[in-house]
Amino acid sequence: MNAVRIYRRVLLQFFQPPDLEQMEMELRLEKKCTEELDDALMRSINGHGRMVEHYADLQEEV
Repeated sequence: MNAVRIYRRVLLQFFQPPDLEQMEMELRLEKKCTEELDDALMRSINGHGRMVEHYADLQEEV
């Protein structure tokens, strides 16, 4: 074998193109996780807002 063939063989062995199905699956999973995190963040923000409103109401009563 000449050097070019050996180099090409090494490149193909270590730097194979990514599997498109696997990439799509990872992207779907990442999107789902992002949506779940966004939902949890919004619920947390809304809950915090309710606590602040409740605290303000209590301060007005005193």
